[in-house]
Amino acid sequence: MLSRPGEQYDFFLSRRGSVAATAQEVAGVLTEKGYRVLTQDYDIPLGANFVDAMHEAVSNSRDLVILFTRDYLQSPYTRKEFASFEAQRLRNLDERHIVVLRCDDAPVVGLLSDNVYQNLVGIADIDERKRRIIAAAERHSQAEAPPSRLFVGVPPRIPVFTGRAEELERLDAILMNDKPAVVTQAVGRVAVQGPRGVGKTTLAIEYAYRFRGLYAGVWWCPAETRVGLLGSLAGLAVTLDAAAPEEADVEKAAKAALRRVAEQRATWLLVYDNVSSPEEIADLLPSEGARVLITSRFSDWSGWAEEVALDVLPLEEAVSLLQSRTRRSDAADAKIPSQALRNLPLALDHAAAFHKRTQTRFAGLNWRRGLFRLWIAGVTLFLIAAASISSSGINKQFPVALKEHTFGGELLVPQLCFNARGVAGIDYSTREGRNPGPWDVSEKPNPFDNCWYAMSKFRPLYPEFKDLSDNELTRKLYADHGVPTRDLPNLWETLRTVSGIAVRIPLVVLILGTSLVWAFLGFRPHTGSSHEPPRRLRRRAKRVAARGTRDREKRIRDRAE
Repeated sequence: MLSRPGEQYDFFLSRRGSVAATAQEVAGVLTEKGYRVLTQDYDIPLGANFVDAMHEAVSNSRDLVILFTRDYLQSPYTRKEFASFEAQRLRNLDERHIVVLRCDDAPVVGLLSDNVYQNLVGIADIDERKRRIIAAAERHSQAEAPPSRLFVGVPPRIPVFTGRAEELERLDAILMNDKPAVVTQAVGRVAVQGPRGVGKTTLAIEYAYRFRGLYAGVWWCPAETRVGLLGSLAGLAVTLDAAAPEEADVEKAAKAALRRVAEQRATWLLVYDNVSSPEEIADLLPSEGARVLITSRFSDWSGWAEEVALDVLPLEEAVSLLQSRTRRSDAADAKIPSQALRNLPLALDHAAAFHKRTQTRFAGLNWRRGLFRLWIAGVTLFLIAAASISSSGINKQFPVALKEHTFGGELLVPQLCFNARGVAGIDYSTREGRNPGPWDVSEKPNPFDNCWYAMSKFRPLYPEFKDLSDNELTRKLYADHGVPTRDLPNLWETLRTVSGIAVRIPLVVLILGTSLVWAFLGFRPHTGSSHEPPRRLRRRAKRVAARGTRDREKRIRDRAE
């Protein structure tokens, strides 16, 4: 039947004349379901109203039902119906749809392959055919989802990857060209080589994500050790059904995986990360069916793979990396840490994480560190000065007696000469500060003068003073014989006083310094003003790399077990 201008339909059936009976069947099922269906036979001779009829059919129908046959796309009429409806549908994708009913044993290809699809080929049961027709009308597709492409083991992609455009283009040119990279190769191989921290693994990760659509699968192999590489390839063998999960011979499973990859019609990408040398992987390279991307610090890969030498970033890209990771735009300040870190990508990555986490600027005066070091220097100088002054004060506090009435380091005590005991010249001296000797025998001192005893000689000769300590005895004898002196200081009390001064005053300085730091920071923006030293960043980068290696090897061992 012909559609009248302005009359609306749920479905328009587009078909070739070979499936006229199927068209009637589909129209009957949909009409019985309550839908309004418009069907036209465009295999009749071209009439005067053909263009108007097609235009009305396409414009007034909500959905287009295509009864797909092998010759559907060969007819200019059915192709024009599809193209006209598709052009109008693109204006409102949510409300107008294309439904494909496959009526011939031919693949649904091209633009039709992405639409709702049901298969009527070989279905003889009337009820099942009716169910499939209604399911297609209600947009329940039977089309199988395209097989997913394996993308296994690739580390997370860095969201703000910066630079390396030339290197990425070269990798693509080497890996995806049709010719071997070198004469001895049967498949494309490329080795990204360079020193630690220049971003070899990061470049390989970015390539894997950016060009994954070119490969049937991407398999990432940690290759720091041969055991790790074998374990990863054994996992690939299990995934491709080339080896059983319980296979005990890991090397056998790994080589089975390479043979299975070589048998694939589509191209695979194998990434061997951090290979120590070509000899380690010489027998673990696929003969065909795959491209191999190698990262390594080994410098000579000639004869094994095309080389892409990686160096530190140019200054402009290093600055751009810092800005993109921290989401800042101060390029002038970003040059300072970039140059300090020698444009090393791994160190720059950690520096960017530090600045972003601590909200510090790339460059500027470091007030906190400067004031702290100023405080440390001030306290050190104060302690030195306090020690010097305290030592001088202690020396001044010792009585004159200790300096004037000692001999050979031993304290001398006085006794009137008429009351002297012992032998002159041996036990005591008749003169102050002189060692006893023969000269004392010949001298005739005044009986009321003082004779001087060393404490070790005095004690045995005057046992009546045994109950007095040396300090008490000295005080008594000096006082009884009129020898001027001052009290002996308490050494421990003096040390305690000096120690208290040495601790309390630096504590006050610390509190004052902290207050000054806090006060100075109050005048500065919220962002700080320091960057982590390059040496510390390099040490941290090594720790992170070592930790990552240990984690990967543990996962490989667990998988192998």
